Amino acid sequence: MKKIVITGATGHLGKKIFDYLDKRDDLDVWGLDIRPDTNEKIIIGDITRYEESWASVFEDCYGVIHLAADRDNQCGWESAVPNNIDATNNVFHAAAKHGVKRFVFASSNWVVGGYRFVDSKLTPDITPNPINPYGVTKLVGERTGKYFSEQYDMDVVSARIGWTQWTHNNQPGAHMEMGRWGQLMWLSDRDYLHGMEQSLFADISGHVVVNLMSNNKGMKWCLQASKNSIGYQPQDSAIAELPLPVRIKEVFAWLGQRVFPSLGKKIGNPSF
Repeated sequence: MKKIVITGATGHLGKKIFDYLDKRDDLDVWGLDIRPDTNEKIIIGDITRYEESWASVFEDCYGVIHLAADRDNQCGWESAVPNNIDATNNVFHAAAKHGVKRFVFASSNWVVGGYRFVDSKLTPDITPNPINPYGVTKLVGERTGKYFSEQYDMDVVSARIGWTQWTHNNQPGAHMEMGRWGQLMWLSDRDYLHGMEQSLFADISGHVVVNLMSNNKGMKWCLQASKNSIGYQPQDSAIAELPLPVRIKEVFAWLGQRVFPSLGKKIGNPSF
């Protein structure tokens, strides 16, 4: 039986994958979170500080899914550094110390946020282009994964997870922020769980970056590389809905990011 540890196990994404994997008879699933939970297999720990009291949960562990972070993509450096950089570094060190073989890092498409209004195919090896602290911290996490894969006997998947909403029953549509970009980043629950499972158990070597979103019509993200790397095959898809109000917001977002970047900062660009 393989032991799996999920950080952020009580959160939006963490609970979904914890409950899903916990149904498998061949897995021993544990969680790690700063928030208490009634499940005795979810350990309480503050991963912004390395302490063996929580790090010991990785003993005899095969695989880690690291989801714990400040999930607010508009967070400032005061939160992004401890919660997204320091915490990730601590979890990687704990995993390496206890001989973890597979590490799945929850990265983000904010790593390539600067391509929103650029005509580019978003392959996993495209030059990163983050536009905010959140995106930078996720890029740092990917590079940390690459380092640990090279220095330790650990295979690492950096999964650029699409938009799995915690509202609207995760159904796609014009209610989603960021217009076309946001909608085409949609990731269904079914595809998310499949992507995480493949990231844990696919036959890989070293460090790989994969795109995880549903097979949405007209999107920029390349999914073929994800299929080649981890066997990811999404079952769901969506088409962007762009009524006039959404199109108007798209114009302002384009102006803010491509024409007047300083204006974009003042009016809070990425929520468009």
